Amino acid sequence: MSASDSLGEEFREIGNCGGKLELIRNEEGISMSISGKGFTGYVQVGISLDGERMEFWPMRGVDQRPAKEPSPMVPAFLPADKTGLWGRQCPKCQAYFRTNGIREYMFCPYCNYRARAAAFTTKNQHAFLNSQRELWITAFEGGENVTIDLDRIASDLPQNQPSWTPREEQQQFRFVCERCQTSCDILGEYGSCPACGYRNSLTVLKRHWDALDKEFQLVDTEIQDRQERARKWESLLPRYISAFEAMVHDIRAQLVTLPMIAKRRKEVGSLSFQQIGQAEESIRKWFGIEIFFGLKPEDQRFLNREFNRRHLLVHRAGRVDDEYLQKTGDTSVKLHQSIRVQSSDVARLAKLLFQCAQNFFEQFSSIS
Repeated sequence: MSASDSLGEEFREIGNCGGKLELIRNEEGISMSISGKGFTGYVQVGISLDGERMEFWPMRGVDQRPAKEPSPMVPAFLPADKTGLWGRQCPKCQAYFRTNGIREYMFCPYCNYRARAAAFTTKNQHAFLNSQRELWITAFEGGENVTIDLDRIASDLPQNQPSWTPREEQQQFRFVCERCQTSCDILGEYGSCPACGYRNSLTVLKRHWDALDKEFQLVDTEIQDRQERARKWESLLPRYISAFEAMVHDIRAQLVTLPMIAKRRKEVGSLSFQQIGQAEESIRKWFGIEIFFGLKPEDQRFLNREFNRRHLLVHRAGRVDDEYLQKTGDTSVKLHQSIRVQSSDVARLAKLLFQCAQNFFEQFSSIS
């Protein structure tokens, strides 16, 4: 699922929630009471009184704290933004994203780095949580009750609107993880689920495939002129292949991160899928992934022909050259002849390519 949010200047990383924390002094120490009616969601964070340590505390009651802490910690609360998501920043690549899936350990959707949830806290959120910590110290040191107004703290933060804001022109992409149903907003389309690390490669491809299939059906039912129909088939064939290549390049980028010698890493990183047969052979040899699993030899030859036809359509105005004849062995055309794309070719290509994409994604996802 995808959506673009046009929140403009209204977007705030930490949303107003109508929330207040009452730190009430009593004979046993300090108890806490929470009030508020505007919460779209919030997470509890444990922060040490010296501000040096922070941990994600699952919501099992505000007084639940990890045992045997090396230094005293107090609970602080981080409200979600107005869409019910929390901003996060990867401690490794520094990229920003938003998600509703905050767990003890998280993944960066861009570089797939895995670390504790607290490590993904933004500078703005650190300031927000530290303000709550300081008021806890005031409660411990003073003799009166203390009210923590979360809205007031959020309003006083000068950086509560981050440099990355969800606007239409920035191509923000929201997806829902097919494995755990966590929502995530990222720049660009491809990414890993922050909660479970599951890649969205096939989800993105399905979205493109649905659009292309719908366009294919419209051509088949609404365009009567033969020449115009032919032009549409010629435009659709390269677009199916380009969508497929975008997905497999995303998986290739993930394969590069696996342990391997420098020479092999360079080979994987530069692997081109323009000659799909050669790419399939390399991937099978290096990782045991069979992109052509379940495909007949004639289907594999057909894919090789269509990939090379795509090259002619894009770079040679559809005219056959010597390279095409050598790489495909296609005896149905002659040198310098203009190729013609049939609707049956496009339909067959779409079906076989999606099967290859599923094979690649599912076998890649099984690597542990």
